[in-house]
Amino acid sequence: AKTRGASDIHLEPTAHGGQVRLRINGTLVPFIDDIPQERYRALLNALVERAGRTAADLLHSTIDAKLSFTLQRKTLQGPPVFRRIVVRLAALHTVRGPAAVLRLQTEFSLGFAEAGFIQSQIEAIRLALLNRHGIIFVTGPTGSGKSVTLEAIKRELERLRPGEKVCEAGDPIEFIHPQRLQVEYRSPNQAKELFRSFLRLDPDIICQGEVRDAEMAALVVDAAITGHLVLTTMHTN
Repeated sequence: AKTRGASDIHLEPTAHGGQVRLRINGTLVPFIDDIPQERYRALLNALVERAGRTAADLLHSTIDAKLSFTLQRKTLQGPPVFRRIVVRLAALHTVRGPAAVLRLQTEFSLGFAEAGFIQSQIEAIRLALLNRHGIIFVTGPTGSGKSVTLEAIKRELERLRPGEKVCEAGDPIEFIHPQRLQVEYRSPNQAKELFRSFLRLDPDIICQGEVRDAEMAALVVDAAITGHLVLTTMHTN
């Protein structure tokens, strides 16, 4: 899935078992068809247990958790290379059986080139980042690369403006960084209260995971016009 550029892996029940589809550039693409029912259920149970839950939990509630895998790749010369893949698991039980989505996250440094930008676009973004305050929105549909693009912007800001205080809120925090104050929230109301709390901490840069309604939009505008740089996303089609 990673080598094909997928952002998410969808495991979906069918009449006779299960199937796997990949979201690549925003489009769901068939990957594995007709998984036997026993094998499909065993796969879902293994993922749920890896996240610290049980198959019984899945019958009665939704599951939202993080887990990680270590992949080993053999090399022609020298020791094998190990790579850690972090996954966000969302799962629930449907009338046909359990379904899940695995969102793939990356544990390495991201820059604009890795995010897919060409040089003229990179120069335009860097010019925008010279502003000391304002709002930078990253928009697009599910799987279009909003989180990866936003992370590339944050890393560029660390290079351009070292030593500044960064407060970040997300649902979840997808890239853990030791020099940022990062907090996860679970509801829109909690996100707004957290944003207000950040303002009292005297930050230079505020990273808000997403703007979902007019009240949050007003909060980020107020922060931007009072001397802060706000980085955020908006889900659009």
